[in-house]
Amino acid sequence: MTISCPKCGRSNRDNAKSCYYCDQPLQGHGEGGGLDPSTASKDTEVKLQALQGMLSGALRTKYSKIPQDDEERIMDRIQKFFLKDIGSRQPIQSILKEAGILISRTFGFTEISIGLRDPKDGLYKYESFVGLRSETEQAYKKLAYTYNDMMDTSKFPRISISEYCDFFLGEFRPYQNGEEHTYGRPSLLGTCERKSPDNMIEGDYICTYMYGHEKLLIGWFEFARTRNENMPSRKELKWLEFFTIVLGKMIYERQKSDAGKRRI
Repeated sequence: MTISCPKCGRSNRDNAKSCYYCDQPLQGHGEGGGLDPSTASKDTEVKLQALQGMLSGALRTKYSKIPQDDEERIMDRIQKFFLKDIGSRQPIQSILKEAGILISRTFGFTEISIGLRDPKDGLYKYESFVGLRSETEQAYKKLAYTYNDMMDTSKFPRISISEYCDFFLGEFRPYQNGEEHTYGRPSLLGTCERKSPDNMIEGDYICTYMYGHEKLLIGWFEFARTRNENMPSRKELKWLEFFTIVLGKMIYERQKSDAGKRRI
């Protein structure tokens, strides 16, 4: 029988104390009678524990739960919103209100209006508001639109950013006669000068859209007037689109579930 040398790999007789070719001690032979398996196992365990301690500290620091910048803070707030248990007992309007508050605090919009498609008649109506005066909310609640109204670029001129987002600029007069009172400062409509392309003025608003099955438009968010009076950044707009897309799927499934319960 033979034994392989752990160093050079060559074969030696099984009773050889060391390799005939490189003098490597073989199984249990050599100074001190060879390695004690229990000692080797303990040494390995100590090394692994030290490695674990070093990596644990480094990874906890690198991947800390505490947000490290503005983008991580946005991600953290959105994650917490969607991880909340939004039960079937919570009205959809209440969910939308919470979403509006989150957006206002995170992205700095001071006026937010949220509308939904009414499954009963197919009309689009305003349901929830954040930061608006009560008389402004009442003016919104009197409005209802068809799908064609929503998409009519002659009635509501806009700059399309993506299939999920449009910019409505005050200079385009993106409202119908009689809708001036849905703005926080209607007397300023058409009188504000845009100092730079990044400014937001009275009359400006941004829409992001919620879709259900087969691109059914089920609702929308309108964001107006930021605290710094500037347009959101590209990253902020992408986050708003993402948030609206996910929330739209959630609301659509909830509407389907509620409709099914009513039929039972």
